[in-house]
Order: sequence, then C-alpha cells, then structure tokens
Amino acid sequence: MIQGLIEKANSFFATEAAGLRVAPVTKKEVDAYYREDAFIWRLYLALRKFDRLLHRFLLRKPYPYILPLAIKR
Repeated sequence: MIQGLIEKANSFFATEAAGLRVAPVTKKEVDAYYREDAFIWRLYLALRKFDRLLHRFLLRKPYPYILPLAIKR
C-alpha cells in the first residue's frame, strides 16, 4: 500500500502542485519517518507509565488518565 501512496503523492506534486517544487518522496524516507515517530510514541508512553508509577506509589494519589494497552505495529 505504501508504495502506491508514494507514487500517487509524487505524481500529485509533479503535476498538480508543480509550483511548490517538492522533492519526490522515497520509501526510505517514509520508513525513516515511521521509525522516528514510533520511537517518539514509545518513549512518550513509557514516560506516562513512569508518571503513573510516581502517582500511585510516591504521591499515593490516583492516576487521572487512562493509558492504552500494548500497541501492535
């Protein structure tokens, strides 16, 4: 699916948005962006879990937010 979407996006930028001068997107760039985005979200959720731990055990307060279960990628 990704390759088809990349081709469509590149086609759009080459024809419809030619005045914007956008460089073609590559699969390697998409994969790198996804890896970085996944890392950021894993870090963010880990820090939220740590915050929950601090609330429960150190502050003895209920944690006011609902955390998601494990995310399958």
